[in-house]
Amino acid sequence: MNPIEGIELYRRRQRDIAMVILDYSMPGMDGRVAFEELRKISKSIPVLLCSGYTEEEMKSAFGDIRPNSFIKKPYRPIELLERVDSIIPAKGS
Repeated sequence: MNPIEGIELYRRRQRDIAMVILDYSMPGMDGRVAFEELRKISKSIPVLLCSGYTEEEMKSAFGDIRPNSFIKKPYRPIELLERVDSIIPAKGS
Protein backbone atom coordinates (compact mmCIF):
# COMPACT_ATOMS: atom_id res chain seq x y z
CA MET A 1 0.00 0.00 0.00
CA ASN A 2 1.40 3.42 -0.87
CA PRO A 3 1.13 6.43 1.47
CA ILE A 4 -1.81 8.00 -0.36
CA GLU A 5 -3.79 4.74 -0.19
CA GLY A 6 -2.90 4.39 3.49
CA ILE A 7 -4.09 7.90 4.32
CA GLU A 8 -7.34 7.31 2.42
CA LEU A 9 -7.84 4.02 4.25
CA TYR A 10 -7.31 5.79 7.56
CA ARG A 11 -9.75 8.54 6.55
CA ARG A 12 -12.46 5.94 5.82
CA ARG A 13 -11.75 3.53 8.71
CA GLN A 14 -10.24 5.69 11.46
CA ARG A 15 -12.67 4.36 14.08
CA ASP A 16 -11.29 0.86 13.45
CA ILE A 17 -7.59 1.83 13.52
CA ALA A 18 -5.84 2.09 16.89
CA MET A 19 -2.47 3.31 15.61
CA VAL A 20 -0.38 3.80 12.47
CA ILE A 21 3.11 2.46 11.82
CA LEU A 22 4.70 4.81 9.34
CA ASP A 23 7.98 4.47 7.47
CA TYR A 24 9.92 7.68 6.88
CA SER A 25 11.12 6.75 3.38
CA MET A 26 8.21 5.86 1.11
CA PRO A 27 7.66 6.25 -2.63
CA GLY A 28 5.61 9.30 -3.56
CA MET A 29 5.45 10.90 -0.10
CA ASP A 30 7.87 11.03 2.79
CA GLY A 31 6.87 10.10 6.31
CA ARG A 32 6.76 13.70 7.53
CA VAL A 33 4.19 14.71 4.92
CA ALA A 34 2.18 11.51 5.52
CA PHE A 35 2.26 12.19 9.27
CA GLU A 36 1.00 15.75 8.72
CA GLU A 37 -1.84 14.44 6.54
CA LEU A 38 -2.82 11.87 9.19
CA ARG A 39 -2.83 14.57 11.87
CA LYS A 40 -5.14 16.72 9.73
CA ILE A 41 -7.63 13.86 9.95
CA SER A 42 -7.06 13.13 13.65
CA LYS A 43 -4.80 14.97 16.05
CA SER A 44 -4.89 12.03 18.46
CA ILE A 45 -3.94 9.06 16.25
CA PRO A 46 -0.89 7.35 17.75
CA VAL A 47 1.92 7.07 15.19
CA LEU A 48 5.05 4.91 15.40
CA LEU A 49 7.72 6.06 12.96
CA CYS A 50 10.30 3.61 11.66
CA SER A 51 13.40 4.59 9.73
CA GLY A 52 16.96 3.70 8.92
CA TYR A 53 17.86 7.24 9.98
CA THR A 54 18.66 7.96 13.61
CA GLU A 55 16.11 9.22 16.10
CA GLU A 56 17.97 12.53 16.31
CA GLU A 57 17.74 12.97 12.54
CA MET A 58 14.02 12.27 12.71
CA LYS A 59 13.51 14.74 15.56
CA SER A 60 15.21 17.35 13.41
CA ALA A 61 13.08 16.47 10.36
CA PHE A 62 9.80 16.62 12.29
CA GLY A 63 10.38 19.64 14.51
CA ASP A 64 8.07 20.18 17.47
CA ILE A 65 5.17 18.00 16.37
CA ARG A 66 6.43 14.43 16.23
CA PRO A 67 5.13 10.88 16.08
CA ASN A 68 4.47 9.20 19.42
CA SER A 69 7.45 6.90 19.16
CA PHE A 70 10.36 5.92 16.91
CA ILE A 71 12.02 2.63 16.07
CA LYS A 72 15.24 2.35 14.06
CA LYS A 73 15.47 -0.15 11.24
CA PRO A 74 16.41 -2.88 11.16
CA TYR A 75 14.52 -3.97 14.24
CA ARG A 76 13.58 -7.33 15.67
CA PRO A 77 9.90 -8.34 15.88
CA ILE A 78 10.05 -8.27 19.69
CA GLU A 79 11.28 -4.67 19.59
CA LEU A 80 8.33 -3.72 17.39
CA LEU A 81 5.90 -5.47 19.75
CA GLU A 82 7.40 -3.71 22.76
CA ARG A 83 7.14 -0.34 21.05
CA VAL A 84 3.53 -0.95 20.02
CA ASP A 85 2.71 -2.09 23.57
CA SER A 86 4.21 1.13 24.93
CA ILE A 87 1.88 3.15 22.69
CA ILE A 88 -1.24 1.01 22.97
CA PRO A 89 -1.35 -1.02 26.20
CA ALA A 90 -3.10 -4.39 25.95
CA LYS A 91 -6.77 -4.41 26.92
CA GLY A 92 -7.20 -5.34 30.53
CA SER A 93 -3.82 -3.91 31.63
